[in-house]
Amino acid sequence: MIPRSTSVNSDASGSQMTPLFLCMGSACYHHGAPEILKIIQEKLDEYGLATEVELMGHFCLGNCNKAVLMRYEEHTFEDISPENAADVFEQDILPRLIEK
Repeated sequence: MIPRSTSVNSDASGSQMTPLFLCMGSACYHHGAPEILKIIQEKLDEYGLATEVELMGHFCLGNCNKAVLMRYEEHTFEDISPENAADVFEQDILPRLIEK
């Protein structure tokens, strides 16, 4: 059985981290998910969240025609590209992470 999600960041202390999912299915991968992964990791580091947020690759988040997708709690973010990933993170995802 293949796991549906795989951790990209981990916390060595074993504390509970907040999961942030990035689709790595074929449509999302083709539309730049590997580049977006690097951008989001950099943003988590920049905002000091790398030890609080667990960035997880997910096999498929559905709605492939809106690739690339990310999910945080019940919020799904669509049409993310390497060109807009930093803006999507700062404008849409970061405020939700901070209010947690």
